[in-house]
Amino acid sequence: MVLAVGVDVSKTRALDVVVLDERRRLVGGPRSRVSPSELGVLLVSLGAPVGVVAIDSPPAPGLHGPARPCEVELRRRGVQVFSTASDPSCFAGPFFDWARVGMRAFAVAREAGFELFGEGGGAYRRAVEVFPHATDVFLRGELPPAGTTRSVAAKRTWRSETLRRAGVEVGPRASLDIVDAALAALTGQLALEGRFEAIGEYPYFIVVPDVGSAPSLGRFRRAGAPGDRCRHREALPSGTKS
Repeated sequence: MVLAVGVDVSKTRALDVVVLDERRRLVGGPRSRVSPSELGVLLVSLGAPVGVVAIDSPPAPGLHGPARPCEVELRRRGVQVFSTASDPSCFAGPFFDWARVGMRAFAVAREAGFELFGEGGGAYRRAVEVFPHATDVFLRGELPPAGTTRSVAAKRTWRSETLRRAGVEVGPRASLDIVDAALAALTGQLALEGRFEAIGEYPYFIVVPDVGSAPSLGRFRRAGAPGDRCRHREALPSGTKS
């Protein structure tokens, strides 16, 4: 049994962590307010080998320009994402405090033996950058309905249903942070199965599921938009619940 560890990052709440086994069952229950050092302990103390650590954060500042290529490409496909600054004075601002927490998580993962995912390689024993909103979109094959991402409750409900359809149950009281950590872990498990796409260019990639649900023209349609016929819903990973 190989585990996938999903990590959601917050400036004020540290890390939320979900561990999934190969059958997409939670291992040990969700963990909240985990410090980066506690994440390191967890990675070496789980009873089964950890195959991948999937972290919802950039591993480092951008290299050049106002946004990384992975962010530019996601936007081209209709998936909105924050830009990671390359200008040191900009990156030093308080907005990126959450990313600095995530970078510490990547550093801890590296110390535990998980090097940053690179071009042309598999995900096993790697730390990968993920983005739960993108994971949700790629699994569903569509953007959430208009207004969903402006409401914590609406996002939690929509993304929890995405998890349920993929065979992951986090419980009705799970916070949005736990839901996002579970989406990160699910992305990790799919990556271990080879069912992923690495978006971007070396050295920074955002890993998303590749389950055959991406639209042929490269840009996702919003759920409920004119002409939408839910044509991608059957493309969720095998083992999902309808």
